[in-house]
Amino acid sequence: MFKRLRDAWTVPEFKEKLTIGDEYYPGADVKTDEDIKKFIRSSMIPVSHASATCKMGKESDDMAVVDSHGKVFGVKNCEWFCPPIAPVLGSTSRRLTLK
Repeated sequence: MFKRLRDAWTVPEFKEKLTIGDEYYPGADVKTDEDIKKFIRSSMIPVSHASATCKMGKESDDMAVVDSHGKVFGVKNCEWFCPPIAPVLGSTSRRLTLK
């Protein structure tokens, strides 16, 4: 997966439109499978989404990201529900499918 993602960023359309220079992190020195494993083991940590980090509100509110139905502003046909827009999280797994 690591190598495929890295290769995806070499596609001209990505490189021209989404990047602002050469790979910075982990950098060109991380090349071999062993280098990649070492990088992943030394830099990855378990994380979990925080609750209420993206504002839910009306489209007229410049700070709101989604409406009360999970419709993402500025993106067609996209509804979203995940911990950043949830005002309160239950005690179940946050990775459960809702629809």
